[in-house]
Amino acid sequence: MLNERPCEEFSAADAWTYLVSAKLFYGDGYAQLLRPGYSSAKVIGWKPLHPNRVQPFKDSSTGEKYYRVQPEFGPAYVLDTADVVQLTSLGYDGLTSPSPITYAAREAIGNALAAQQFSGKLFSEGATFDYALQTDQNLKQEQLEGLKASLLARTSNSRAPLILSGGLKAASLSINPKDAEILGTRLFSVEEICRIFGVPPHLVGHTEKTSSWGTGMAEQGGNFVRYTLMTHLVQIAQEFNHRLWPIRQRFFVEHITAALEKGDTKSRFDAYRSALGRAGEQPFMHVDEIRRAENLPPREMSTNQVSTGAPNAA
Repeated sequence: MLNERPCEEFSAADAWTYLVSAKLFYGDGYAQLLRPGYSSAKVIGWKPLHPNRVQPFKDSSTGEKYYRVQPEFGPAYVLDTADVVQLTSLGYDGLTSPSPITYAAREAIGNALAAQQFSGKLFSEGATFDYALQTDQNLKQEQLEGLKASLLARTSNSRAPLILSGGLKAASLSINPKDAEILGTRLFSVEEICRIFGVPPHLVGHTEKTSSWGTGMAEQGGNFVRYTLMTHLVQIAQEFNHRLWPIRQRFFVEHITAALEKGDTKSRFDAYRSALGRAGEQPFMHVDEIRRAENLPPREMSTNQVSTGAPNAA
């Protein structure tokens, strides 16, 4: 139910995406633990709940926390804390958490949307700016009529040049994109949103101030796992461990991030040599442990398969 299919409606990948997205967008991610019966202590699955359909509250007499759930179809029902997994965010007050988008990223996202709309409108109008025509002289009626016809021709997507007579000069009424720093604003908005969610900019394709290759990028990816992902993964593991196995002796939830932190082949193999006791050092890993880390079968099994012609383990 954790790695394959937690319920009939969701695969495990979809359910985890739903749960974590709700936490990041709305502030809280909710999941209901499914049991075979009302009084059963056994958990047979879980399903994510939309944050807008869950309302946490506390009993006025006992102070116990409950969750009122309004499903898309059917009547509302109330769940005990033992039946709900809640992933909270910064600012949790004991009931709910504020949305990072509403309280932290609202201005940055608003600026990014406004810059996008301005750019779209500017280019859809032929990248022209508002301007006025000024002169110190009094224009005759014939001159005004000719100027009006010329302006109307340009508003109908004509690129014919304006012929200014009578001392007319064009004066801009709007700021051009360079002076408004539209490009700089959009780039800063990307960095600001990434900063709020703890995502390195290169992971969203923003590589203006850094190289997109080499060891520096690999180090940033490792820091993303250690300082951003682990914050969420530890919370998920603690919450599910507490709900599924309050007194755990054999089973527990743990996220293995080795695949995300793997370096290049040379760096990995050098580390394995040190683990096996290179140059007289004290070894602390076995060959089969290393083969397991590389998704390979144990050495004895591999040798037997080769000698008997059996296929390798998947």
